[in-house]
Amino acid sequence: MSQPVFFAHANGFPSATYSKLFCALAPEFSVAHLEQHAHDPRFPVDDNWLNLVDELLHHLREQPGPVWGVGHSLGGVLHLHAALRCPELYRGV
Repeated sequence: MSQPVFFAHANGFPSATYSKLFCALAPEFSVAHLEQHAHDPRFPVDDNWLNLVDELLHHLREQPGPVWGVGHSLGGVLHLHAALRCPELYRGV
């Protein structure tokens, strides 16, 4: 059974940019991801990216269980802040 990963992309690089990485991780890992951060009006960009952390947490709560949080640049920072706020949603970062 594959381990769940939730991938968060870097600023300016939508998740589709990483499709080769996602394929390389299979079948050991199943990768879920948000197509583009900061495009949902419920989570507008603010100082220090706090609303983007809220956006990530919103999507993590929709996962069937804890995930490995993997991110590139901004995505890694979002996972770090999200894991500090809600560690129960993570297997690790």
